[in-house]
Amino acid sequence: MPDNQPQGEVMPPIEGERAHESTEIAAKSIVLFALGLVVLGVAVHFALGWVMGRFAGQESRIAASRPPLFAAAVDSSGPHLQGDPAADRIRAQKQQLERLSSYGWVDRKAKIARIPIDRAMDLVAESSAPELLSPEKTDAGTAAPVPGDREAHPRPADRLPARSPGDQGAKP
Repeated sequence: MPDNQPQGEVMPPIEGERAHESTEIAAKSIVLFALGLVVLGVAVHFALGWVMGRFAGQESRIAASRPPLFAAAVDSSGPHLQGDPAADRIRAQKQQLERLSSYGWVDRKAKIARIPIDRAMDLVAESSAPELLSPEKTDAGTAAPVPGDREAHPRPADRLPARSPGDQGAKP
């Protein structure tokens, strides 16, 4: 028996019934369903409007109870970014350098002044120079290590082997 043949018996239609699907649509069911969707949509809109109205009322009560500091209006028209950050950074560095290399008053009433950084380093070096120039003698008659003396306190970099000219890219 070939596969494309129906299997079993074909039953004859019962009297009064059609042997195929109906081509008629149930318009009443479709209209009722659509009407239900419209009513549901309107109900949801009214419910959301009511909820949002309550939220707005709460917000206005909260805004009225805020202290004046928080009640100030904030300009939120857009981001307030720097026009040219590189130029601003260069300008700030120049101002800092000018401040570090000039004399001026920090507080004139308290008589506190600032001096150029180079002059301040010279003054610190001069004031601590007597201690560095006259190291204390130890019992053995040799000089005690002086703070800052590279021979007495080698840094880790001083302990590394010297690089040859061909090792420029290699790390120790």
